[in-house]
Amino acid sequence: MSNRRCQEVQSRSVVYLFPPCLDEYMASDNPVRAIDAHVGMMDLWELGIGHANAHSGSGHPPYDQATLLKPCIHGQRNRIRSYR
Repeated sequence: MSNRRCQEVQSRSVVYLFPPCLDEYMASDNPVRAIDAHVGMMDLWELGIGHANAHSGSGHPPYDQATLLKPCIHGQRNRIRSYR
């Protein structure tokens, strides 16, 4: 007899907590998709929102400015005052 453990096979009826793709959470007509597309077409550097990607190596690297702008636009549109 071998001491190796066999890999367990998962049942096909397993229910997952999250879908395989987060894109499946949003309906195709959700306004979030329009915000994503609009910010994706903007030249943030020209608007003065972009940053130089120089990272000193200490601390966390900067977040993408487009990623930070999208929730701000969504919050303004839906009158959400806090982003916590």
